Amino acid sequence: MKLSRNTELIKSKYAQFFASAMLIGISANLAAMIDGFIVGNLIGSEALAAVNVCRPAMQVYGFCSEVLSAGFAGCISMLLGKRLKEEADRMFTSGMIGAVATAVILTIVQFLFADKICAVFANNETLIPIAGDYFNTMLFSVLFMLISEPLASAMRIEGRTVLAGAVLFAPHVCNAILDLLFVGVLKWGIRGAATATLIGYAIGFLIALSYVFSNKRTCRFVKGGRVDDFGQIVSTGISSAINMGLIAIKLLIVNRMVGEDGGKSGMAAMSILMIAWALQSLFIGGVSQTMMPMVSVYYGEGDAHGVRALFKHSLKILLGSVCMLVILLLIFPQVLPYLMGIREGAEMSICITAVRIFALALPMEAFVMLMVRYYIATQNKRLSVIIATMQGIVAMVPVIYITERLFGLVGVWMAFPISGIIPVLLIFGMAGFNTERLLGVKGHEFLVEMSVKKEDISRTVEAVVQLLKSELSDGSTANKVGVVIEEMTVDAFARNTGKKLHVDIVVRKIDDEILISFSDDGMEYNLLEHMDESPQSIDSIYMLTKIAHKVDYSRVIGLNKTNIVLSL
Repeated sequence: MKLSRNTELIKSKYAQFFASAMLIGISANLAAMIDGFIVGNLIGSEALAAVNVCRPAMQVYGFCSEVLSAGFAGCISMLLGKRLKEEADRMFTSGMIGAVATAVILTIVQFLFADKICAVFANNETLIPIAGDYFNTMLFSVLFMLISEPLASAMRIEGRTVLAGAVLFAPHVCNAILDLLFVGVLKWGIRGAATATLIGYAIGFLIALSYVFSNKRTCRFVKGGRVDDFGQIVSTGISSAINMGLIAIKLLIVNRMVGEDGGKSGMAAMSILMIAWALQSLFIGGVSQTMMPMVSVYYGEGDAHGVRALFKHSLKILLGSVCMLVILLLIFPQVLPYLMGIREGAEMSICITAVRIFALALPMEAFVMLMVRYYIATQNKRLSVIIATMQGIVAMVPVIYITERLFGLVGVWMAFPISGIIPVLLIFGMAGFNTERLLGVKGHEFLVEMSVKKEDISRTVEAVVQLLKSELSDGSTANKVGVVIEEMTVDAFARNTGKKLHVDIVVRKIDDEILISFSDDGMEYNLLEHMDESPQSIDSIYMLTKIAHKVDYSRVIGLNKTNIVLSL
């Protein structure tokens, strides 16, 4: 029998995480999409332009929440993957204390300097007061975002994807409903749209509190939160989020150029491009935020094969989704402007040109952002920061100054795809155009890895024993490994009768020990805590404790992870 490990377990868990994760990276942008749609259609293109003027502030919110969410996903998942539960709890505590402090400070600063901030955002005297009406209410949203979104990341780490999805999705459902009420029915104007956004995020925050008061959560609050732990969360997450922070600066530069060359119509077109960018961010956020905690866990376990399989699956989903979006934008460029209330012929013409040119940049940005998140998950922070900085602003600034002077407003749109080529070439250039070097992760020495089906348990065990006898020249150890695999696998399928169970087993040699890693997506079950349930489980536990040098268990990313160590 040929032993092989498929990707069914990874794909099954990936699909479970993906739906809720899609909202992580686009939270602030989705709010802007909803507000833009309502405002553009019910108030007009001038109000739509004012919403876009405030987008740099939304990028700052997104930057801060991404730092915390990605930092949580990377640091806590890594610690849980290494079976360091106490350190993971302390990291969670430190991160939440830091998140609350950051949210409060940012809210106070915005409130005190709101008028000056709006003046920086808008270089158009007509737009400044309208943008002020929107910003002065919307700014309080950050207080709820920066607390609820890291909590949603913690929920996803332990597999509570439905609750995490509710925290992230409910604000936007409420926002859409309240937009129609406040703007359409009550005629509160642009301030009504901002109020709807604020209330929506408050709803998400209240849902997140149900996790805080839950006694069943994996991540616990402990005494002794530390500043250096919060610093580690920030340093891990910042390379993922740095692009969002730099985009805020980039948008200030681009908005001023667009305002000078295209006026109100140009700013309205820029709003449409940001809607297209937000649609792409839906896929980038979903794929990368699903990939990161899973890659961190597999990386922490030293499972290089699992890491590579996760990345390839993520890349396939992301590029497939984004390319479909690009095709739609190229064929039907008028749809987004029309949905956002653009009807006038000249404005529509500007928007169509902008959308078609901008669409060409989306696949390149998607690939670069996935690589940034991958390098964060595999602890290559320096490389992730270099790439994110290049994509965020370093490549864009010189390109846009040249193209804008040569082609005017069209040159501004052209700068997006032209500058997008540079970080892609940088990534492949640093890897020497070699795929293995591109991923750059090494694991422990694999003796054998396999995915096991219920009907093949006996044949699988026999094949493993025969293979290990030839690899180790030690029949006794090979037989012990066979006993462990059989007992663990039979027990897992017996506990999950009627469920489609996926089981992966990896056998590795680490120094003078054999590590058997057993993963399944069944019901939560720590074998060591259920010794008294049946004679069969007693026999299994007794046998394992006699054979094994060490047995440990953790429940992480919704998987049962059991490690059994045998001494050679």
